[in-house]
Amino acid sequence: MAAHPAKSTKPRGRVRQALWDGVRLICPACRRGRIYESFFRKNYRCPECRVIFERGTEGDFLVTTVTAYSIVAVFTCIIAFILNFLFDGISLATQLIITGCIGLLFSILFYRNMKGLAIGGLHLVFGLYEDLRER
Repeated sequence: MAAHPAKSTKPRGRVRQALWDGVRLICPACRRGRIYESFFRKNYRCPECRVIFERGTEGDFLVTTVTAYSIVAVFTCIIAFILNFLFDGISLATQLIITGCIGLLFSILFYRNMKGLAIGGLHLVFGLYEDLRER
């Protein structure tokens, strides 16, 4: 049995709070459950309020992809700007290598937080659906 659209949670609080809860990897619906069980393992649903964080059939993963790509692109551009204008002695090839490595490291270290931000955004726009299976 799939999630039931009629049981959508209503966004509580302000936009900033829901997005910040997502970045902190806390469920934006109840503000008690954790989005991730461990560093590599995301919970399918909130252990407290049982809302589904991402529905695979709805294209929710695209929100995460676009969010992560946008944040990493802005961060990488800032790093490139800093390297280009503050460190004149570094060659362009070296700047590109440094910028690429820092951008890759940033995306690996903060992907969970960017995914949480996307889940907070999904909560604000569509609401998160309660999982009605096995209570």
